Amino acid sequence: EYIWSDGVCVIEWAEKVKELLPEDTIYINITHEGDDRRKIEIRNGGL
Repeated sequence: EYIWSDGVCVIEWAEKVKELLPEDTIYINITHEGDDRRKIEIRNGGL
């Protein structure tokens, strides 16, 4: 119900349910790269 609504749904560990997600899913990955640095990747589609 949450995934198919018109709103935003944030899922932690989305790779565990990727087969259930719509094709137009936007994936955001945040990686810790030091005390004050983060790497943010934004992808459209598959993991």
